[in-house]
Amino acid sequence: MIQHRLYGYDETYKHVLYAFISYWANQSDAGKGEQARKAIFEPVSIIIKASNAQLFQIKGLFRLVSKKGFVEYIPLLKEHLPILIKNPEDNYWRIHDVIELFLNVDSNFVLQILKKNDKKLSDFGF
Repeated sequence: MIQHRLYGYDETYKHVLYAFISYWANQSDAGKGEQARKAIFEPVSIIIKASNAQLFQIKGLFRLVSKKGFVEYIPLLKEHLPILIKNPEDNYWRIHDVIELFLNVDSNFVLQILKKNDKKLSDFGF
């Protein structure tokens, strides 16, 4: 278990996620990016689902989605935001990060989720 330095919750999955991202980057540099992308999909999906119930961050994945076109994760992230937004006190920064991603990827989705939950962009620092 890798504990968060201030709050003590388990961040092991966050570190594993970064390892998968690093693996993809290294393989991509070697010309095997698509193979690595397919290989990491299932374990990264498990990590996203685990982050729905745990406090670790998955922000490191968002650059791949927005800048590298890893759109296969968007459906899982669309499930992620509504779960987080139900508990904004514990998830403020995680909600902020997901909203930031979706403002670049699918802004209509963000607006729908916020409206459905009686929230505004300003509630999360925008």
